[in-house]
Amino acid sequence: MGISFSQFAEILQPYLKKGLSVEDFVETLFIAILDEPDDDFDLGVKPDTLKSYYYGNTQINSLAERIATYINADRFEQYINENIGEDAKKAIAKELRQFDPSITLTNVAKKSAAIFRECIQSAAVLPRKRKSKKEDNNFPAGQKKAVAKNANSSISYNSLLLMESRGICHYDGCGKPLMLFSNGKSIEDYEIIKIDSKVSDSFNNHVALCSICAKKYKTTANPTNISRLKEIKRQLIAETKKDAIISDIAIEEGLERVIKKIEVATPRQLVKLAEEPVETKKKIEAKNIMLITIVLGFVTQYYPYVDDLFKQASREGKLRFTTFEQQIRLAYLKLKDDGLQQPEIFDQLVKRLSNSTNEKKEPCAVVISYFVQKCEVFDATAE
Repeated sequence: MGISFSQFAEILQPYLKKGLSVEDFVETLFIAILDEPDDDFDLGVKPDTLKSYYYGNTQINSLAERIATYINADRFEQYINENIGEDAKKAIAKELRQFDPSITLTNVAKKSAAIFRECIQSAAVLPRKRKSKKEDNNFPAGQKKAVAKNANSSISYNSLLLMESRGICHYDGCGKPLMLFSNGKSIEDYEIIKIDSKVSDSFNNHVALCSICAKKYKTTANPTNISRLKEIKRQLIAETKKDAIISDIAIEEGLERVIKKIEVATPRQLVKLAEEPVETKKKIEAKNIMLITIVLGFVTQYYPYVDDLFKQASREGKLRFTTFEQQIRLAYLKLKDDGLQQPEIFDQLVKRLSNSTNEKKEPCAVVISYFVQKCEVFDATAE
């Protein structure tokens, strides 16, 4: 949809602020899209940070990572319907139509909820660059269960569950990778499993397992196994919250370094590919001539250099390359699932990488082109 949280909040603000301060208005928006928080629930974000979210000075990645799995778009739709009249809905629909032409007076509440959900889920996909003292990435004591009740069943769980699993099957210590890598290509080897068929369809009732464990679980889903998998799921949720800061810091330090070096690379440092980048040509549809030209140019000129930079950062312990590689793949799959075309997917990946690292778009486009060649972005087109 191509809209930032700052843009979205600015559009809603004249009709929903109702005497609230900017920070209270922003907090109200986020609470309105979460699953039935307690009356005394607090997001755990400082007022100055909330204000920065509104003005676009701070990205919402930190908060998005914590709440993405607890979104309830139906609650936000209800919030819009209960607090905004018909004239205001018309005005909001007109403003939002630039991002989604299908928005009408009839569906503006539902579409607004979908746009807000997309803002949060998109911000949660890629790592962010911290410019100052890190925020508290854990909810205050006693407030965790206020959010973690039931996620909205309309959410597409695939990408979020893979992120939660960190790419590994956790069924009784299996440890098998959910995405295998062979000859520079990734192969998806997992299945999304519903833990308890008698429980409602929610994020907390699903988990990503390798194909072998998924098959085994489906054929032996007795009360004991169901209880065990529920416990594994609880541990995954807890670990995801606890480890969010640690994993991001390790990724970002090396990633920022790679992007900065790409930007200042000299012709002497760049060695063109000895062979034509065949994989790239196979991946991009022939009708997307401009995209082919851009990606082929970057791959031909920069691929060996970028590959060396990533390997060096990994050796020095500054970058968890496999984790970042999986994040790029998951981001691509999510955008593809949302129905975006290849040029739109490429632009969105570049934009998200640029926003999350606060680096220029051109070197970020080089990085995304690198992953096109590595077969993490786009899939082979039909001959």
